[in-house]
Amino acid sequence: MKELERLREIGKEYVEYKNKYLVLTEMIEKKRNSSVLTYLDNMSQSLGIRDNIDYIRPKGTIEDDDLIKNIVEIKIDAIVVDDLVRFMNKIENQRPGLLIYSIRLKPFFKDRSKTDATIKIIDINLKENMGL
Repeated sequence: MKELERLREIGKEYVEYKNKYLVLTEMIEKKRNSSVLTYLDNMSQSLGIRDNIDYIRPKGTIEDDDLIKNIVEIKIDAIVVDDLVRFMNKIENQRPGLLIYSIRLKPFFKDRSKTDATIKIIDINLKENMGL
C-alpha cells in the first residue's frame, strides 16, 4: 500500500513539474518572438516617456554554460522620478529574465525636479540547446 501511495505522490509531482515546464516554455517562446530593444521601446511608448529616451543600445553578450545574457543600455533625459520608477518596475516585473543591474542618475540641468538616467539591463535567456 505504501508503494502505491508513493507512486501517486510521484504522479502528482510529475504533473506539477510538467505544468511549470509548459508555462516556462511558453514564456520563453514569447521572448524569442520579440527583441528586448523593441520590447523596451514599446514599453516606453505605452508609458508616455518615449520622447525622453535618448537611446536604447545593445552593449554586448555574455554566455555561460546554460545562459545567454544580453546587455542593453538606455539613456533617458529629463524624466520625472515617478515615471522612471514606473518604467523600471515594468522592466523587472513584466517580462521574465529582464534585470536592472546598473543605474546612474544625475539632476537634469534645466529643471532640478527631473533627472537624467542611464540604465543597464540584462536580458537573460536559455541557450537554444537546453531543450526548451
